[in-house]
Amino acid sequence: MRNKKSKKSGGEMKKQLARLTRRKKKEQPAVGFVLINVAPAYENTVHTKLAKVPEIVELYSLFGEYDLIAKIETKNFERLGSIIISKIRSIEGIIDTRTLTATRAIVEC
Repeated sequence: MRNKKSKKSGGEMKKQLARLTRRKKKEQPAVGFVLINVAPAYENTVHTKLAKVPEIVELYSLFGEYDLIAKIETKNFERLGSIIISKIRSIEGIIDTRTLTATRAIVEC
């Protein structure tokens, strides 16, 4: 036989579970990593312009096949594509980009 207290906590647990479920159903932000090739002599210009794009949350210089990697966070994947086309690929000095989209965060630091 359950007492009133256990029923109440069971009801509260159901409410909390419902809130968590609604939160999970909300659209998760889209995260993309854009690998960027820059034309020689355009490095500083490209860095400066990319730093002004608010959706770019991190920007790193690289050694190797690509010159830069930018981490982009937007509200959805449609917006992610739009940012890449209109705000990144349109910058003079960017030769090529390759975009990797994240499916989920495994570990957040």
